[in-house]
Amino acid sequence: MFLGSSIPHRKTDTMAAVKVKLPDFLDTWPWQRELNPHYEEAKREANEWAHSFGFFDAKSQDAFDRCEFGECRSVQSPMPR
Repeated sequence: MFLGSSIPHRKTDTMAAVKVKLPDFLDTWPWQRELNPHYEEAKREANEWAHSFGFFDAKSQDAFDRCEFGECRSVQSPMPR
């Protein structure tokens, strides 16, 4: 996965594009992956809530939605306690 970012490298540079390669952590994940059973319902409700604020334009909202922050958290805590 590549993430693009603009980071000033020197005071004389304006902004230079930098590519950062992140490893695929799930490719070598040593534990069984299991989603929290409430994930789909919570995802729907959280997305409706986030969209209700109207923080992003359509393109930015689409990018935010594709991040799947909830899925990451759901894998971290697969079973409610």
